[in-house]
Amino acid sequence: MLAIPLGFRPVSLWGIVVAVLFLVLIAATFIGLGLAMASQFKDTQGYNLIINFALFPLAFLSGAFFPLSNLPLPVRVVGYLNPLTYGVDGLRGALVGFSERALLVDFGAMVVAAALTVVVGAALLRRVEPV
Repeated sequence: MLAIPLGFRPVSLWGIVVAVLFLVLIAATFIGLGLAMASQFKDTQGYNLIINFALFPLAFLSGAFFPLSNLPLPVRVVGYLNPLTYGVDGLRGALVGFSERALLVDFGAMVVAAALTVVVGAALLRRVEPV
C-alpha cells in the first residue's frame, strides 16, 4: 500500500485482490519449504545459513529482476521449475497487467506448489522428535 502514494497505479482494484491471493500462495509455499528444511536441522544457526543460501538463487531465478527468456536454456529450465517464478509472474499480471503466462496457469502452479510444500513440510516435521 506504500507504493500507491509513491505513484504506482494498479491496473484495477480487482488486481489488488488477485495480488493478495498470490501473496498468500507464495507465503504458504515458502512456509512449507521452511518447515521441510527446518525439520532436518538440530540448531537454528545451520538452518539460517542454509535457508538464506537457498532463497537467494530462488529470488534471482524467479524473473523478478530480469526476464528468464534472456537466460541460457539450462538455467531457464531451472527457473521454470522454481515456484516463485509463477508467483512473481502472477503478481506482475495482477498489478501491472502484463505477464508471460496466463494468470490461471500461474495460479494453478502456485496452488500445486503451496499444497506440495506444506504437505511435505508437515510430514517431515511430524517425524521430528520433540526436544
